[in-house]
Amino acid sequence: MAEGWDLPAPSAPAGRRLVPLVAAKAEVYRAMRAAGVSKAELARRVGVSPQQAQRLFDIHHASRLDQIDAALGRRLVVATEAAPGST
Repeated sequence: MAEGWDLPAPSAPAGRRLVPLVAAKAEVYRAMRAAGVSKAELARRVGVSPQQAQRLFDIHHASRLDQIDAALGRRLVVATEAAPGST
């Protein structure tokens, strides 16, 4: 995301733990790229500075989920499922 490259579509976790905030940032980034929206345009639409918009894609910055949710007017959905071997 930092270099502005396209991201591959997510695959099944296959035993890996997915970090929710990073996954949310990646999904918003994919949506932004698919819509042809620049980071500067995203900042304008959301009403934040370009630096704040850039932080939405920084995996080391603890963005708030409501900021990510508002980024392109998309809704973030989180689900849980039973772990293997649990009841």
